[in-house]
Amino acid sequence: MRKTGSSGDTHPEFQGFSIVEQLFQSPSTAIYRGVRLSDTLPVVLKLLDIPYPSAIQLEHIKHEFDLTRAIDCPGVIEVYAFEKVHHTSAIIMEDFGAIPLRSHMEKNKLSTEEKLTIAYRISEIIGDIHNAGFIHKDTAVRSKK
Repeated sequence: MRKTGSSGDTHPEFQGFSIVEQLFQSPSTAIYRGVRLSDTLPVVLKLLDIPYPSAIQLEHIKHEFDLTRAIDCPGVIEVYAFEKVHHTSAIIMEDFGAIPLRSHMEKNKLSTEEKLTIAYRISEIIGDIHNAGFIHKDTAVRSKK
């Protein structure tokens, strides 16, 4: 179920959430910025953007939620809930106003020092994740917040 925003764009409707904008879209996943209506908490919703995902796809997103929830490291986003949405599932997580790194790099000319600072911070976070016993398999720029 989708609703049309004031700018003509469409966002899915999620019971209990107001969608503000879409942050990312891939063939199988969509990420939205929104607000949880019960307490006006800013959130990010990541969902399988497939009308009828397979059991394996649903299992993967649930596993991602479980792993992210288990990691207690600075720089790793906090997840709040895992919710069924229509025929799919969504991870509800904190929104601290970040934008995808690729978008930031496309909009801003970064100095070498800024690029190195970002790379260093990402490597610190990945190191903390590894030290906690987890492996982050997708280290592409598109997967960083």
